[in-house]
Amino acid sequence: MAKSRPSSDAVRAKAQQMREAQARKDRTTRMLIIGVVAALVLAVVATVAVVIFNRLEEERRANSFDPAVLFGSYASGAPILVSREGVGKADPKLPTVHEYFDYTCHICADLDVAAGTQISDAAVNGEFNIAYVPVRTVDAAYHHVATGAVLVVAQEAPEHFLAFHHALLAYFQTQYKANDGTVVSDNLASWRKVKEIAASVGVPSEVTDNFPGAGVSKAYLDATTAAWGATRYQGRAVNDDGSTRYGTPEFAAGGVIAQYTSLDKDTVLAAIRAIAKNAPAWEDEMPQSGAAQSGAAQSGN
Repeated sequence: MAKSRPSSDAVRAKAQQMREAQARKDRTTRMLIIGVVAALVLAVVATVAVVIFNRLEEERRANSFDPAVLFGSYASGAPILVSREGVGKADPKLPTVHEYFDYTCHICADLDVAAGTQISDAAVNGEFNIAYVPVRTVDAAYHHVATGAVLVVAQEAPEHFLAFHHALLAYFQTQYKANDGTVVSDNLASWRKVKEIAASVGVPSEVTDNFPGAGVSKAYLDATTAAWGATRYQGRAVNDDGSTRYGTPEFAAGGVIAQYTSLDKDTVLAAIRAIAKNAPAWEDEMPQSGAAQSGAAQSGN
């Protein structure tokens, strides 16, 4: 005897039950997916918020220093002196060579890598005093941070100043050659890198903890750049209106700038020795020979 077939109503009812069951499963799956995605989004937002907060807090702390207190005797724009007497001291019997530079001027970096150690060695060995004068030409973030840091090191860890100064310029040379401005154009990244460079040459952490952010050195660089621009040096190019053109790097002694045609260490050192030879002993401040004249600062790049 043939089996009876289920009625069409029963088939439809069963199909409806199956559709409803699948719909419930789909809703549950969607809710789970939405929940997971929402949790992930919230986690990402929270992480980003924490990162942003930490960055802002780090920058706030770095820029909270009082430059008048932190930079001490350098705060008004004094150069960092180096001589056979040590860092921060001049031999009064010797002439003083002023080096004007920007930590983000690639010619400054190239010159220092080529001849910087020889120049500072000559000062340490008693040929002349050298006054390092950071000024603004390129003026990227790294320059501001590096300037503040060297002023701290010159006071708190002077035995590491020269190695630190040369290392800062050497690092910028690598970034310029790589065409990579990621670090040197960013305030916080520059601050972190400068602390890293300092540690690599032996500057203690209790000193690097006092490294200020980019904003703290502004008044110092305002002062040094203004004094540099107001100083009349023989050997600068003169514009039609009587103003002078000058830029970094610039070496000067006795009111005269050094003239050199290449960055070869012997050539540069010979030019510096030539101006030092004819300069008077110990110039206590950046020379102000003659009336101030206007000019436009440029980097060597």
